[in-house]
Amino acid sequence: MAELRDVFVPGGMPSYTYQDRSSLDLEGNLQSALRRLRKFISVAGPTKCGKTVLVRKIIPKDKGIWIEGGQVSSISDFWGQVLTNLEVPSAITLASSKSVDSAFETEDVAGFKPGGIGAETKNKQSDKTSLTQSKSRAFESSPPNTAVEALITSKKTLVIDDFHYIDQATQQSVVRGLKQAVFDGLQVVLILIPHRMHQAAKAEMDVDGRTHTIEIPEWQPNELFAIADTGFRVLGVRAHANTITTMVDECFKSPHLMQDFCSQLCDDSRVYETNTGPLKTLTFLKGEAEFFTRHAKNAVNPETFRAIQKGPDRTNRLERKLKGGGTCDTYEAVLIALKNLDVMSPVKWADLRKGLQEILVDEPQQHEITRVLEKMDEIAKSRQGEPVIDYVKEERELHLVDPFFRFYVRWGSMDHSNRPN
Repeated sequence: MAELRDVFVPGGMPSYTYQDRSSLDLEGNLQSALRRLRKFISVAGPTKCGKTVLVRKIIPKDKGIWIEGGQVSSISDFWGQVLTNLEVPSAITLASSKSVDSAFETEDVAGFKPGGIGAETKNKQSDKTSLTQSKSRAFESSPPNTAVEALITSKKTLVIDDFHYIDQATQQSVVRGLKQAVFDGLQVVLILIPHRMHQAAKAEMDVDGRTHTIEIPEWQPNELFAIADTGFRVLGVRAHANTITTMVDECFKSPHLMQDFCSQLCDDSRVYETNTGPLKTLTFLKGEAEFFTRHAKNAVNPETFRAIQKGPDRTNRLERKLKGGGTCDTYEAVLIALKNLDVMSPVKWADLRKGLQEILVDEPQQHEITRVLEKMDEIAKSRQGEPVIDYVKEERELHLVDPFFRFYVRWGSMDHSNRPN
């Protein structure tokens, strides 16, 4: 009998509902690269697309040294985490001691000599004392050298998850520090979002063709459908094809979000383990709009959305007229336009402009929209955790990095109550 929390595992490692996407042979490609190549292996794809799940399937925790990029603040921090995972000390203390023996001798004279004639006795005593002298010296080892040697000796694969979280200078230092070791046979897997790989580190890896990239393609509707179908069968329930298809259409091609939908659908019908009674049919109990709107409340931290919607504190907020009535400022207009767009991330400039033209009486000028996007990007990156959006100025593209945020933009509340007067 299976439990719901083990069947649908949003954010975890699925077993019952794991999809190997056999037509892509992603597992085979990763295994082949590990067996054949002496290169950096990067597993690249959008956020929450199954990158970590794929790598964990091939390299379990006990077979690799896993480092979380979000927890690396500097190059010394990185090497320190590697040493900690390998249980190798970063410093050693050498102690030495020696014994020193000291001897003392005394002489006692006793006797009776009347008139100078007689006898006397002499008694000699000796004492021996042993002293121990100890010395200790501490030696700081070189963390990079010690870590690399320990990694090679352990024969474990080094996996750096969310490599894109690491700042540019540290990324480059990590790659430089590992490059020779990779040449010597160390296996290194980097899990990352492609457009967040800093150019300096990418250039460092590309020298002499020392990188092999396995790209995780977007999930197809039939693959996402299989997650629900497989899990519902395990739990002894069913859902109509149109119910599953609706969830597929709203998950923005994220298996993580699809797992979440399926888990919520079971919870609504109080299905928490394999059903042994009459066959249940799962459905949206109060309609799909209510289901997704309710789910959006827990999809992402609302405060992150509110901060982006509000923009920076300022007094010159310009109100713009909406074609449907009412007003909003440019920050809110961008989010409303994104809400109505069917395009996936990244959002091109032309698509965003079209979306704004459809909702506003007067379209903002290009430099005004660009400034708003840059400020949104700053706000997103100032929040704790992974930024939910990423504006690439050079390409004029807005990446909706987090599918949960994209889902919230579509289904969350556009409440104006937090707006300044």
